[in-house]
Amino acid sequence: MKALRSINILNDLDITRSLTFVFVITSLLATGIYIFYWQNTSGEIDEAIERAHNYLNEQISADGKFIYRRHIDHNIHLQPEYNIPRHLGSIYSLVMMDDYRPGSMNDMKVASSIRFIKESTFEKNQDNSIAIWSTASLTANGEGADLMKLGSASLALISFAPLVDRFPDIISRDLLKQIGNSIIHFQRPDGEFHSIMYRDGSFEKGWKSLFYPGQAIFGLFELYRITEEKKFLDAAIKSLLYLESSRKNISSEDMPADHWSLIASAKILGYDGVDNEIKQQILSHAEKVVRSIISLQIKQSRYESLIGGFSLKGEITPTSVKVEGLNAIYPFLSDRELLRQTKSCMELAIDFILRSQIREAPFQGAWTRAMSRYDTGPNKMDRNDSFIDRKRREHNKAAGEIRIDYVQHSLSALIGYQQLFNK
Repeated sequence: MKALRSINILNDLDITRSLTFVFVITSLLATGIYIFYWQNTSGEIDEAIERAHNYLNEQISADGKFIYRRHIDHNIHLQPEYNIPRHLGSIYSLVMMDDYRPGSMNDMKVASSIRFIKESTFEKNQDNSIAIWSTASLTANGEGADLMKLGSASLALISFAPLVDRFPDIISRDLLKQIGNSIIHFQRPDGEFHSIMYRDGSFEKGWKSLFYPGQAIFGLFELYRITEEKKFLDAAIKSLLYLESSRKNISSEDMPADHWSLIASAKILGYDGVDNEIKQQILSHAEKVVRSIISLQIKQSRYESLIGGFSLKGEITPTSVKVEGLNAIYPFLSDRELLRQTKSCMELAIDFILRSQIREAPFQGAWTRAMSRYDTGPNKMDRNDSFIDRKRREHNKAAGEIRIDYVQHSLSALIGYQQLFNK
């Protein structure tokens, strides 16, 4: 009996060793597969980043102005227009790229794009502020009114602040402080920002940008970082707390998908000079925005090309901008389940962005407005079919448009994701 028990014990040990061996081998294989997948994905993202960076660089003309938009169909003529915030946002992406891959910036081109903005849009005021004007002659083919957009001043600070020591003959701290003073002029006593000012000094009373406040907060923080003037930090925190309080009673499902507020929140949360109670308010608001974004993502669809995106029309930029926000706020999330959901959301979105990038010349590295195209020409041309066909043609025309902000946002999203997970 003792011998039999010994044999059973030996058999049990053999089984245990075998199971342990199988577990170890399986784990090593799984780890190897994951590392292989991670390396391949990381390499694919890097290639996409390089293509996008090259495309954006090539759009800077000799005078510093970007080729603002193009169309993949050379038979479609686009009306001339321009957008100052998107010009500045493109510089911001080139700054991000140089941080990600030092030495990648073409100083001559970036300097010319900064000079273009200064010479075309800057106006110095008597109150020690600088206005950045979107003039009708520059942006709207001479139609409409001149506008001072909060987003222009904010993105000027975001893109220029990291370059203040690199281009001292073009940008100075004093110049940026004057732009910051203009932003503070836009702020109301409760912390809310106006979005647009007209030549007569009046503010737009109707339309409000969802994204300008987050841009302003980010810009003011960057200005505080390089000047240490507390009024800029105070204005940034005041605005962020206004956003939190004004949205306190909104559920996560109905919360605006305000990615710029996430980027701005991350800046404040990462700074040691802010009270922890204030940080908790900011984080609470940010987590609601994150949950809102996650709930909007297309995770299942009979149209596989839409999976990972946020638009049933296949529009690409709504996905890119949300990844930018999630990249920024992810390190500050404390809820483990929310972290898991956020990472899963980002992975699907990155895959969507990679799939939708143009790989062939002459638009290699760019993204169009949307990846979805409709077949046109219904069989029966009754009134209903004619209307549907016209709408599909209109969508297809818009879907094939390439703008610098489509490229800029996707490039920034990919860089941020790589910096967060793969560096």
